[in-house]
Amino acid sequence: MSAPGRCTPTSSTQNTTQNSGWGSRLLGGIKSATRKNKKRMTISLKNCVLWNPSSDVNTPNHAFHENATVLLTKLCQVYDVYLIIHINSENERSEILGLLENAGVLSQLDDRKILYCSTEQGKVHMIRHIDPQIHVEGGWELDDGEEIVRTLRPHIPKLLWIITRRRRSSFNQAKLKESDQGILGPNVELTDQFMDSSLAREVGLSLSQS
Repeated sequence: MSAPGRCTPTSSTQNTTQNSGWGSRLLGGIKSATRKNKKRMTISLKNCVLWNPSSDVNTPNHAFHENATVLLTKLCQVYDVYLIIHINSENERSEILGLLENAGVLSQLDDRKILYCSTEQGKVHMIRHIDPQIHVEGGWELDDGEEIVRTLRPHIPKLLWIITRRRRSSFNQAKLKESDQGILGPNVELTDQFMDSSLAREVGLSLSQS
């Protein structure tokens, strides 16, 4: 498992990350090889594409949200996509990688763009370094990603924040808490399902198709 505050690529480049300054060199090389006409997009996989019905984060049982792999595949065709996965153990990492492989997602991605982290700080550091035009956030089992959205909002042109319907209703302007005012902005889109978002509609999908 990666050290606190760090994110690591898949095993094919894991040794590279042990050297000092790995982040700048690795991501710089990946970005330079990317087609310039594709915008960069980072997707935090949990609660966006994956969900975990297990009440124990140490014994996860991940599955895909309905039609999430179809949406992910289409986004990979349009955008330069990086997947960021918050993991709690090496077993969880293997489980998620197996799901992605079985769903055919890995054929759409450079495996160096599947990144793992063990802390929210590590996730933010990786996203800031990739410098995407769009970030999709859903948090993880123990958090909805609020602080990540709050931190990234001044730096990322577009943020899609996937939260529960109940949490989304708390952002109603009529009853907006003062503490929530720093999260919203013209570059932040709220939804309770990835399939019910402007990104899904952009690639020809909608909630009615799920």
